[in-house]
Amino acid sequence: EENNEIASTLYMDIIPDDNQLVINFRKKVPWVNTDYVVYRQNPVTGEFESIGVSRQAQYVDSGLKNGVEYCYIAKSIGWRPVDSLIYENENLSHMNCGIPADTTSPCPPELSVISYCDSLKNVLTWTNPNNYCADDVIKYTIYYSETVEGASDSLAGTTSADDTTYHHWLEQVMQLGGCYYVTAIDSFENESYPSNRVCVDACPYFELPNVFSPNNDDINDKFVAKGPEGIGDNLKVEIKIYNRWGQLVF
Repeated sequence: EENNEIASTLYMDIIPDDNQLVINFRKKVPWVNTDYVVYRQNPVTGEFESIGVSRQAQYVDSGLKNGVEYCYIAKSIGWRPVDSLIYENENLSHMNCGIPADTTSPCPPELSVISYCDSLKNVLTWTNPNNYCADDVIKYTIYYSETVEGASDSLAGTTSADDTTYHHWLEQVMQLGGCYYVTAIDSFENESYPSNRVCVDACPYFELPNVFSPNNDDINDKFVAKGPEGIGDNLKVEIKIYNRWGQLVF
């Protein structure tokens, strides 16, 4: 009675990665494979040239160019015992191709925000991840929400990794409050996780007089903040009032 054994063709499963291809060798055979020789096709001659040997069921071909197709064949080298004898064998795979691609998101920036009330703007600055992480960021997207609880929408974008400053101009000082975060984007449009979220308070410009005369002549009788309408409604200040002789009276 014959016992038929099943042996599959050597198959290469190619997984794209950033500037490299990960080649996994798939097989189902009744012998032991000890080595895998990898051949890559020369784009000029069309010939397959040996580029390396792996003793594992995986080979990483690195130093490649993203977006370019590379084609491979592989040869497995193995052995098996038969009737107390050792038989060696070699098997070629089919041809398979892959295209390296960057699927990894860049590192997020670190954000800081300063409000310039007299100029009606918030100035955002952030770090460039190319200086401390993978060097592939090409631009940024800035997100903004008018309130702490509100959803953030895309506010603006940059066109350079070195452009790490944004001036958010607003029409009124009462609108300077809000929350911001920034994301980094690489050349394959992978977007990073959000940066730290920074919220700033509205900082309306107003003046507090240094003199008033509470003598009931309807001229400067009250100490009142001067500025946009309603500015003093919720104003809280710590104040000391002196008379003309420098004595603290309140």
